[in-house]
Amino acid sequence: MLDSGRPSPYVAPVMAQRGAFVVGTTRVQEGGSDFTFPVTPGWLDRELEGCDHASAGEDGTFAIRVSPVSSGFWVDGHLSVRLKATCVRCLRDAETRMRIPFKVHMTPGPPESRDEEESVDEDGGLGVGHFQGTDMVLDSLVRESLVLALPMNPTCPGGCSLEDLYRDGED
Repeated sequence: MLDSGRPSPYVAPVMAQRGAFVVGTTRVQEGGSDFTFPVTPGWLDRELEGCDHASAGEDGTFAIRVSPVSSGFWVDGHLSVRLKATCVRCLRDAETRMRIPFKVHMTPGPPESRDEEESVDEDGGLGVGHFQGTDMVLDSLVRESLVLALPMNPTCPGGCSLEDLYRDGED
């Protein structure tokens, strides 16, 4: 609080940065703990702003198992979301269900500088993430997993009909 009795202008941004996917390290049991978070359409649309994809309007899930390891925590799970994009063949909205694996080793301490190429493992895992204090905020890593898994050329899941492919300016 400032002397004027009003809240500090720095309090709100810090709280806003907390994130939608936060795991308190004190809540993780010795044998590991499971966590499930809703992935709201608002979060998806905010994180996918500027991409050709958007939320299909329903909540998804982010389900993980967090296990303590000698140098931090191993986070393993998946992100399940339904997205819509424009089909590159028929130019109509196409909805896609995505189940994206999520694997990251979270270590305490500030992020270290490293090459962008090293941030993704060969098996699709994100490599090493960092956290400070007792909370692991996973939002940026979830976004990175999602963006890396987006199809470059989205198409209708069941295929486009000939009518869709050859329609003449109708919509």
